[in-house]
Amino acid sequence: MEGLQALEVAGKSRYGNESRSNGSMTAENLRNKWAICLGGSASKIPIIKSTKARGLDCCIIDQNPNCVAKNYSDLFLNISTFDSDTIIKQLEKSGIKDDIIILFAYTSLMQAQYSASHISKELNIPGWSKSLLNYAWNKQSFKNLCGEIGILTPESTVSKNINEIKHFIKEKGKVVYKPISGSVGSESVHIIDSAANLNSTGYKNNSFFLEEFVGNELYSLDGLVIDHKIVFEIITRKYVRSGTLAIDGFVVCMNEKIKNTIVTHAKKLIKAMKLNNTFFGFDIILHNDLFYFIDFGLLLDCEIDRFLSYTSIDVFGLFIDYILKLKPIESLRLDRKIAMAFIYPHKKGIIKKLPNLEDTNADLRNMVIEFNKDENDECEPRGIVADKIGHIITERTEWSNIKTIADQMEKKVIIEKEIP
Repeated sequence: MEGLQALEVAGKSRYGNESRSNGSMTAENLRNKWAICLGGSASKIPIIKSTKARGLDCCIIDQNPNCVAKNYSDLFLNISTFDSDTIIKQLEKSGIKDDIIILFAYTSLMQAQYSASHISKELNIPGWSKSLLNYAWNKQSFKNLCGEIGILTPESTVSKNINEIKHFIKEKGKVVYKPISGSVGSESVHIIDSAANLNSTGYKNNSFFLEEFVGNELYSLDGLVIDHKIVFEIITRKYVRSGTLAIDGFVVCMNEKIKNTIVTHAKKLIKAMKLNNTFFGFDIILHNDLFYFIDFGLLLDCEIDRFLSYTSIDVFGLFIDYILKLKPIESLRLDRKIAMAFIYPHKKGIIKKLPNLEDTNADLRNMVIEFNKDENDECEPRGIVADKIGHIITERTEWSNIKTIADQMEKKVIIEKEIP
């Protein structure tokens, strides 16, 4: 599951005399209440804006004293997001500990998500359970759960015996090599179609497993669950970059049969995991009319929030409104044909010039481009989504059209000064 972002948001259940009779909050009684956000990268800025628009103060926590989001916050704590004990002590020392009603852990780092779980417990606000985090970060645990409730996953093997490993590869013809736990997206994941040059080092401690390759018709269900019900969902068809496992981009799925089947399976998993009051994402492969669930995360997939922003949906604000009962919950389903294509660096080095859409032959109506990196930033094509320079979003187009435009943009990125 590629996701530079994961999100945990927890609303406090205790509002004292400030609660209305129906349990909802108002802008007036949100004064002097706080949201804390683990991490201060640029991806946190939309979260900060959404919280502050609702009258909340926002505290950013990051080990980088010069992080971008620092300048948008009301309080900055220069602490590692992994260090939950120090974070709790500093929140108490700052005098805001008892006024925190929302915690965001918008991160793809496993340690930070576990840290968020600990902080939530200490602050007496709902958060992720250890079992839920285990499903998100241990692929074998997720596969086992799917098997228990009748959800298909590709056949796999974990073995220290190199002969058994080679036999599995020979039998399946093509397999996917995955870390059992802790990996983000396609990082450390690759396809093997021959046992001849297999490096068995990873199998000495069973830290990796092999999974049958069942095709690349890949879909993603991203959504929001509140009160144990899906109140927001978006299903996309994902395209993989040729020669890698990196996602090239995605298009909103318009096939009702596929969408309904995926949601039906996902609801079984959500119930089994006791998933609640969080964003989530599932990756699914469709092969021979069968749906194989291959990954789960407590996150929206890479750049889905920007994808939704294009449609004027403030997904973070939506969650805050629902969790704090600022607005009645209304289900939302995106059915507009929107596409996003990623722009990757073509070599390792320093970005000297970023292109403009005007540099292409594209129809610029309803099209936007956003960059994750700036000029003079380092870049490197490692074959993972984290490497991308930016993305293009547009509506009412076929994948091949937006892919062509993205390819044109990549060629116009000027990268110099190779990094040794």
